[in-house]
Amino acid sequence: MIWIVSANEKGFLQHSLVERFSQLNLEVHSFKADVKQLSAEFSVPDSIVITADEEILGKPDALIYIRDLAVREGIPIFTMGDKDPMDMILRSFDSIYIKACFHRPVDVKEVAKTVDAYLAFAGRQV
Repeated sequence: MIWIVSANEKGFLQHSLVERFSQLNLEVHSFKADVKQLSAEFSVPDSIVITADEEILGKPDALIYIRDLAVREGIPIFTMGDKDPMDMILRSFDSIYIKACFHRPVDVKEVAKTVDAYLAFAGRQV
């Protein structure tokens, strides 16, 4: 299972990525960057894709939750979006967990292909 986390759960980029993962027969869940919503999910994801934008920087508790989950469970992280917010997010995570960054304009086919290939090769563990 793949989590897509963003400040806006229903944005165009997230919707396109969910659609692309579904075409690859991968289970995907899109979440708003909200600790209550994220912690209510009982399944541990195989990877997490974070949408980097200015809005998500206003959700530091959600980013801390994701970071702690990634460390505890060995989950690979992928980021996509704007460069400046992405740089801020990257400073919050140990680089061992960040497997790829996709800057705007984001090609969702490339994101899905990269995440799928990483999971096929390495599985969930970092």
